[in-house]
Amino acid sequence: MLFIGQIPLSEMGREAFQEIDYSAMFGTMAKAVMEPNSPADVARTTADALTLAQSGRPGPVVVVLPEDVTEGDAGEAAIPQPMPPSSAEASQTQLREAAALIDGAEKVLIIGGEMIKAEAATMRLGAFAESAGAAVVSAFRCQDALNNDHPAYVGLFGLGRPPYLKQAWAEADLVILAGSRLDAITSEDFNLRNDNKTILMLHPSADTIAELRPTMGIAAAVGPTLRSLSTAIQTPTAERAAWQVKLRGEFEAFQANAPEAAGDVDMTAVIRHVDSRLAQIDHVVTNDAGNFSTWLHRHFKYRLPDSQAGPMSGSMGYAVPSAVGAALARSDARVVSFVGDGGFLMTGQELSTAVQNGLKVTVIVCDNGHYATIMMHQHRYAGDGNYAAIKINSTDFAALGRCLWCAVMEGRKNGRVRPGIRRGACP
Repeated sequence: MLFIGQIPLSEMGREAFQEIDYSAMFGTMAKAVMEPNSPADVARTTADALTLAQSGRPGPVVVVLPEDVTEGDAGEAAIPQPMPPSSAEASQTQLREAAALIDGAEKVLIIGGEMIKAEAATMRLGAFAESAGAAVVSAFRCQDALNNDHPAYVGLFGLGRPPYLKQAWAEADLVILAGSRLDAITSEDFNLRNDNKTILMLHPSADTIAELRPTMGIAAAVGPTLRSLSTAIQTPTAERAAWQVKLRGEFEAFQANAPEAAGDVDMTAVIRHVDSRLAQIDHVVTNDAGNFSTWLHRHFKYRLPDSQAGPMSGSMGYAVPSAVGAALARSDARVVSFVGDGGFLMTGQELSTAVQNGLKVTVIVCDNGHYATIMMHQHRYAGDGNYAAIKINSTDFAALGRCLWCAVMEGRKNGRVRPGIRRGACP
């Protein structure tokens, strides 16, 4: 939820100093924009906003607070409790039909999505995958939907998808969307939605299911539905179990092998080192948009729930503020943030907030002097050397970090990067 100030009600509509039409500004990005008209309405509006934010498909709600409303007397206004999230359950008929779909399939692929994370249902997803003998991939930037060391986990449906996962999609005769809406990146710009696959979709939002139009949809809480299906389905066939094992082996081979580094700093080695340092402690890893994140997605193993935070919309400037928020919310967790030079120049100054509050945040700036993703697309469409507006002036990030009162370590070769990570990323 976002609480944001507004000019007094008496000045609305007159182009007053700092007046913004927040409904127009946030209306297409948030589930709702709410504004109490009196001090007595603030408690009810807040409760309604919390309820809406958590219902169906969770999302942001903006509460606008006019200046005279915040300065007024709310009197003895009762403080209502927000309604708990919907706990709709699948009917017995739906469970029987879904179980029949699963039992009739030989190669079952589960895509674990954002609702697994929202419902804290990672354990139920793992238990269901074991019961079904199914292979699990994660939706884009939902890699913590299932412990990556789980034998059913076989990879990420993200950018730069490896051939073995493309083949897995082609071979699957049943796809189960477990809290995933098959978003643009996960569906390869929605092309996979047109493959006429048999799809079973589990999602609490009936509207989201209707938009996708799967073979069968169950509008109910995902975790309880997976638990019920685990007992409703039959023992998986040997062929299905063998397919899961094969994909797991291909996933492990894909992670183990990596292209040779083009520069002095090998991002594969950096990610693997961070992974080894964080493996035994509570942690959150945040990342920005940018090509550097593909190394993180490939080589970091997300073993804990709520350990990944990344911009599913692809917005730059996400990593550092989200790391500050994660450290505030989970003070005992070690928070590590990966960000490109362009993204850090947008919002890196938020490290000042981390320093001011004594937060345990480590930021790894991947500096290549370019907007590399844009450069990649220009190279692809216009050819070598045909680039425009992609170069970033060289920035002394070490000096910038010191100006923000951060401890700084600069590494231009692998040998210097590892000790710095060891000192900064872990106790």
